[in-house]
Amino acid sequence: PQGGGWQVGDVIGSDKRPVFSRPFLPETFARTGGLHFLDSEESRVLNQIRGRGYVHVLGLIDAFILPFVLGHGRLLLDSDGSVRSVLQVAAEEAKHIQLFERFRTLFDRSFGSPCEGIDATDEIRRAVLTADPLAGALVVLMAEGMIQSHYDETVENDASIDPLFKSLLRHHAMEEAGHVRFHLHVVGALAREQDSASIDVAIDDFFAIAAKLDAALAEQVVYDMAAFERELAAGAFLESALVHGNRYGTRRRDVERMLDAGDDVLLEIDWQGARQVAAVMPEAVARSESSSRICPTRRARSPPA
Repeated sequence: PQGGGWQVGDVIGSDKRPVFSRPFLPETFARTGGLHFLDSEESRVLNQIRGRGYVHVLGLIDAFILPFVLGHGRLLLDSDGSVRSVLQVAAEEAKHIQLFERFRTLFDRSFGSPCEGIDATDEIRRAVLTADPLAGALVVLMAEGMIQSHYDETVENDASIDPLFKSLLRHHAMEEAGHVRFHLHVVGALAREQDSASIDVAIDDFFAIAAKLDAALAEQVVYDMAAFERELAAGAFLESALVHGNRYGTRRRDVERMLDAGDDVLLEIDWQGARQVAAVMPEAVARSESSSRICPTRRARSPPA
């Protein structure tokens, strides 16, 4: 494979930061714009969280590809060129893991609300490395091919996404294209060593591992949505509650827009919501003893007589 010859610092250095006014993933990939109960800002925030989750999944995948290459790349060690290919692929996978870790650290430092990633790395790596080698090779090839397809079909020509995130995916894809060719050779070498019965076993193992990956991806979506809920609760709403799976509340920017226009704002909400507003805006004035009516303000004021 022909690598890009780049270093992690070329992509994520001290002078490079995500642009949080832009989405991270193309809409055709993230599919957050079609959630009509979200406004454009909330959709962008969810897109960014999904981008962070995608990078976490990429790191999980490379975490099982690296030991697989080191363990089974020996099948291609029939020339000096093959030795160099195996070592190059392994070095690039290790670099990708470092790249994804650095991006997650940068994102978490800048984003505000905590985001989490699935803790399935050891389980999936163990499943890949203990399965029939042909099954593992097929899983690796599937994952590499899907990653390359994601970039080619959705990311490459999208000028709207964050430049840093796009650069991360572009540099990753530069080397993944060569890795796909490498793993095609590994699959071929392993398949030639097996009879039809053994290949059937490998196919069964492949589908079992693919099911684990699907479950991990679904779990990551749950983590992403939990992070989105935390972000909404932390900043998008003055007060909110989740009722039967739907979020209801008072949007902070709607209130701030009216305050900026010089209007008085009176919220008629329950006492729990009033407490949330008072916690965010301590200068807000309760308009009744039950605190079910509260007047948000940017400065302390006395309630009208």
